[in-house]
Amino acid sequence: MKSFLRLTLLIVGIAFLFSSCKKKNEEGKMIPKNAMFVVQLDTKSLKEKLTWDDIKQSYWYGQLYTHLQENNGTPATQVKQILDNPDKTGIDLNGSLIFFVAKNSGSENELVLEGSIKNGDDFGAFNKTMDSSATVKKDGDLNMITLHDNAVVAWNDKHFVYAFDASEAKLRFNPMNNGAYNQSNVAPLVDKSTTLTAVCKNIFSLKSDSSLADNEKFSNLLKEKGDIRTWVNSEEIMKSSSSLGMLGMLKLDVFFKDNISTYTVNFDNGKIDVDHKGYAGKELVIFLKNTAVEASIPT
Repeated sequence: MKSFLRLTLLIVGIAFLFSSCKKKNEEGKMIPKNAMFVVQLDTKSLKEKLTWDDIKQSYWYGQLYTHLQENNGTPATQVKQILDNPDKTGIDLNGSLIFFVAKNSGSENELVLEGSIKNGDDFGAFNKTMDSSATVKKDGDLNMITLHDNAVVAWNDKHFVYAFDASEAKLRFNPMNNGAYNQSNVAPLVDKSTTLTAVCKNIFSLKSDSSLADNEKFSNLLKEKGDIRTWVNSEEIMKSSSSLGMLGMLKLDVFFKDNISTYTVNFDNGKIDVDHKGYAGKELVIFLKNTAVEASIPT
């Protein structure tokens, strides 16, 4: 009997250890593994360091109020209610907000903002405030709204996702793509809202092997102390840039494979602490080691 009990405890212990090693990070479940940039804002931590009353005293708070009123034509009372009390957005500000840029097959880059829902009814009303002509449509268990024909938001009872077309911003800030920017003035063959709707639905249905949920490096980043955490995937950035295509022809793209940079930013009593970590891929590590050996050999 004692032997059986010991064997049972041993099996349970091994199973527990195995499950602990394989534990997934929650934030990564809705981030595609090919994301080029990921920025996580720890809103709970930021709220503790900078209260909303402090924010309301700032210059840009007034500018934001004016911008929303003038550009969206929303009634002043609705705008003021939301800006005075961010909880009315229906967003859970005790969690985190995540921004990322990723490229989907057959499309340009998309900018995505996602987070957790605190109150679904408030969240729906908040989005109607941004575009009074928008209507909520049901797609399975998702609620979906197209905002001003250039953004789509989808949400269920737990999470929300905003998808924006990032191609215009990419072209504006990349002087090497001027020709492509001129071409962007041509009417798109596919309705942007259709593409962005597909982006939102894809994020909600991501499998573990297609997301950052099982990525050890990303999990380690989330464990770092910080108010802002950033993930930069050099390999995916290289793949998405036509101006870097020459590197592939020269076989230099192998040096970007599996190259990851992470940053954590922490605000502490007027100081800003930034911690950076870099992860080099196998080919780059071998190259750097060989270079160091050659440099150490006397001539």
